[in-house]
Amino acid sequence: MEEKKQDERVWGDEDARRRAVDALLERGVEFRAERRGWLRFWRPTMRLVIQPPTLGVLYAVSGEFATLVIDESRVDEDPIGYSFDLVRSDALSLARAVAYAVLGTKARIKWLGGLYARYLMWQLTANQMLKLVVTVLSVCGTADFINSIRLIKGAGLTEPKA
Repeated sequence: MEEKKQDERVWGDEDARRRAVDALLERGVEFRAERRGWLRFWRPTMRLVIQPPTLGVLYAVSGEFATLVIDESRVDEDPIGYSFDLVRSDALSLARAVAYAVLGTKARIKWLGGLYARYLMWQLTANQMLKLVVTVLSVCGTADFINSIRLIKGAGLTEPKA
């Protein structure tokens, strides 16, 4: 009897988690960060809203994440020196990926993407950027996208018919 209650609780928790993820994917996520510089006198916090992305936004964001390359052997050999190299080479790419997810449309990404990425790079701390990158990855639903591609391949929809 006790084992059955534990199974129900585990399934209930999983169901609640799935509903929370679905709600995130439908409504988007709001992130607040303190501003730096003279803009903080006008409005002390900035509000970043990451809406569920279209495939075009997902394409732009994934293009930025695809440029990131981390050599695990160099991390083990020289963790501090290599981390500075990574920051120098990949900070703008991470900021661009977050900026594209926040901007959310083709026109905004085209006209404001680079400028907004540089603004975010100078406004956000490393911890805030990490939280935003994790949020972008979870809101984008890339796992669902990959699973749908696997299902299509498995169903044989892309193979020619005899």
